[in-house]
Amino acid sequence: IFYCAGVWIEQELATASVDAAMIATDAVDTAEIKAGAVDTEELATGAVTPSKVNIPGFVQRPTFTWNADSTFVYISPFIYDHQGTTNQLVYSHSSINYQFGSGGSNSDSTNLAGGDWFYLYIDDSAVDTAGTNLIAVAQLLAVAEEPVKSEAKHGRYGSAAAGNATADDRCIGAFRTGATPGILEFFHEGDLCLFADAIEVLSATVISTTWIDVTFIAPCFATKIEMNIEGVYDNANTTVFWRTNGQTGGTGHRIGIIHTDAPRLSLQIQVISDSSQMIELISADATTNTLDVNIDGWRFPIGM
Repeated sequence: IFYCAGVWIEQELATASVDAAMIATDAVDTAEIKAGAVDTEELATGAVTPSKVNIPGFVQRPTFTWNADSTFVYISPFIYDHQGTTNQLVYSHSSINYQFGSGGSNSDSTNLAGGDWFYLYIDDSAVDTAGTNLIAVAQLLAVAEEPVKSEAKHGRYGSAAAGNATADDRCIGAFRTGATPGILEFFHEGDLCLFADAIEVLSATVISTTWIDVTFIAPCFATKIEMNIEGVYDNANTTVFWRTNGQTGGTGHRIGIIHTDAPRLSLQIQVISDSSQMIELISADATTNTLDVNIDGWRFPIGM
């Protein structure tokens, strides 16, 4: 029901404009409202708000926007099912300008360091203390601790039993720092996050008949990678393939041909890595041709 009527779940619930006709159309009754706090009168009058309805794992992801200050990131309005001290939908109705570091929006955040990933969480303890499911900037937490997938909670949550990111803190984003402690420029839309400048992960490496590993710079939860590959002809025509690291199949997927008549192969493709963000590359023939690989970006997984 909720997915078939996704428009009113994402828009109408956020504005509390669900009316009796919409409820009747989808035959929603109180037993189907997970929170159990919605009564017949509320259904009839349209007084259903995000705090009244829980859909396990539900997410209306914000758009994250890079800030030229590089210690801030803009976050558009959002809705998340948050299973922490209280199981509830939490949301923001206005944009948030979040500042990283212990001196920023949340003093429990980790200070930025160069060349690392920083994960953004809904801070359960701060939400509990605030006593509201309307999220303000101080209820978000950014730390270097990686989240883990919780099938029971239908999301990714902190991995520490206690500390800066606990099992009650839901992860909602990830941001990469450059060599100096600042967030790398990026662009985000939907599930796609692109670095402003592609990052090289393999440089002028000879490709032959033995699989070689390529590890991408991507968040721990990202396995769908946007990759740019360039092959340069040196001594022989050949076909290049990729495969997910650790797969049992020996052939993988064809990328393209490096040929004396087309000495430079250049493609942007989407690949699926293993959980360590690694794929493998191989040439069908023994050559001294070379490959360069860049990561352009990555995609949020379902439910993130």
